[in-house]
Amino acid sequence: FWKERFLGISVCLAAIGALLLSEQLGTRGRQTRLEF
Repeated sequence: FWKERFLGISVCLAAIGALLLSEQLGTRGRQTRLEF
């Protein structure tokens, strides 16, 4: 039971982290594109 809950929380955190990383990379890409 605890393992399943831990896996669910870890998956949610991983998804949120991936979204944040993608947003940061997107903003960086836009900035570099504007610079060039």
